[in-house]
Amino acid sequence: MRGMSPRTMGVLQSLAMTVLLGLVLFGLAQRWDVAGFWVFLLLWFLARLMAIMAADPDLIRERARPGGRFRPETLVALAFPMAQLVIAALDVGHWRIGTGVPAWLQVLGGIGFVMGGWLTAAAIQANRYFSSVARVQEDRGQTTIGTGPYRVVRHPGYAAALLVSASSGALLGSWLSYLPALAWAGMVLWRLRREEAMLAARLPGYADYAQAVRWRVVPGVW
Repeated sequence: MRGMSPRTMGVLQSLAMTVLLGLVLFGLAQRWDVAGFWVFLLLWFLARLMAIMAADPDLIRERARPGGRFRPETLVALAFPMAQLVIAALDVGHWRIGTGVPAWLQVLGGIGFVMGGWLTAAAIQANRYFSSVARVQEDRGQTTIGTGPYRVVRHPGYAAALLVSASSGALLGSWLSYLPALAWAGMVLWRLRREEAMLAARLPGYADYAQAVRWRVVPGVW
């Protein structure tokens, strides 16, 4: 809306998206008594708020319209997480194939989700070039970032996305929902490889940074 700040617009969009996700979960499950669904929606909205508060207005605009225009890959990136919610809703509400996730594991899923949301916000706060698509932002004067979580891993945003996806299945109470999560993980790792090659070739200082920070996503593993 004209005159509305990017941060306010982001909050309203997040609220609308939370309502949409709730309609997907409860509508497909055809039941309202699934505690994991309610907790998921609350944590998802809070994670979005943390990310919005951590970002400056220019970054919010960049994430909404990378390079000043809409990019279809931003929708593609949402397809797999949405598929995870759809399968979880159908499984919990009707199929009952992959349900039976123990309560303690659902709690761990909630904790992992919160940690993933915090890591996303920390990465956004440290990196004002945290775009929703892989590109070198010459129009915004992009430089190599090595502060905050970027001191530990080169791609904290991807680490957070994988942690949230892995935690969501347990929190939602459906083992079956890990099928699209695995596909999502494969897409993230494929994109990460491509992005690293692009940054090393086009972003000044990135090659030296990659030599200094060894781990890509998980310290001590990869």
